[in-house]
Amino acid sequence: MKEREKIRNLLKNLILDLSQKKYEDIVTSRRNGDLDCSTIEKLINNYPGNITLPPEEAFNEIDFIEYENRPGEGEIDFDLWYDNKRSDLTINAEVYVDNKGRKNIRIYDILVR
Repeated sequence: MKEREKIRNLLKNLILDLSQKKYEDIVTSRRNGDLDCSTIEKLINNYPGNITLPPEEAFNEIDFIEYENRPGEGEIDFDLWYDNKRSDLTINAEVYVDNKGRKNIRIYDILVR
């Protein structure tokens, strides 16, 4: 699988879990970064409407900034979708390689841009 496709799948699965309110699963799988379950829920629920999975085309617009000294790792800024429309609520996440050599994703922040 190509690197870009791996990143896309990691992000898509994270957003799917957010849209299904699986905050505890996100924490259990260590995709929460420094945010605890209640903070993630609060950030998502403070925005009006319901978070929805973006259309496939939106994932072609992933803003991935690769770290200079760590190939394949970097940051993503991605607009979340609410009620099937792009919102100005953005997820900032990091793509990294764990100690077993697997690519993973974790949330840095969820903020209004």
